[in-house]
Amino acid sequence: MSDPRDDSTPAEVAPAEPSQPAEQRVRIRRAPKLGVFMLVGAVLGGLVSLILTSTQKADPAVGFAATAGYFAIYGVVGGVLIGAIIGLVADRVSRRRAHYVVMEREVVEEADAELDEFDDADAQPVDAGDDALEPDAEKADAEKPADGDAR
Repeated sequence: MSDPRDDSTPAEVAPAEPSQPAEQRVRIRRAPKLGVFMLVGAVLGGLVSLILTSTQKADPAVGFAATAGYFAIYGVVGGVLIGAIIGLVADRVSRRRAHYVVMEREVVEEADAELDEFDDADAQPVDAGDDALEPDAEKADAEKPADGDAR
C-alpha cells in the first residue's frame, strides 16, 4: 500500500499529453475599478464640504481653516462612501452586460525558437553621445591627486 502523502510518480508513467487544446467557456466583462470611484468621491466630497463651509459665516474664535478642515473630514468620508456605492452599482451593471466566449488553451513547448532567429551581427550599437564618460576615464579622474596633495 502506498503513502497518500507521497507526491512522487513512478518513472515508467509518463504524463498524459493532451491531443487537442482544451476549450473553456469564459465570461468577459469590463469591471470598474472601485478604488478610482472612491478616490473621486473623496476629492468631490472634500470640495463640496469646502464650498459649503465657505458659504457660511465662520466663527471668529475658531477660524475658517479649522472649521473647513473639520467639515472636510465628514465630506471626504461621505464622498468615499457615495463613490463606493456608485462603483458597486456600476459593477453590478457590468455583470449584466457580460458576454461569454469560448477560449482555447494551447501549450507552447518551444519558446526559444524565436530567440534563435535573432542574429547578433545585425544588432546596431547604441551611441551614448559625447556626454557619456568611459569607465576607464572615471577611474583615471578618481586616481589623480589634487593639486595641493602632491606627495
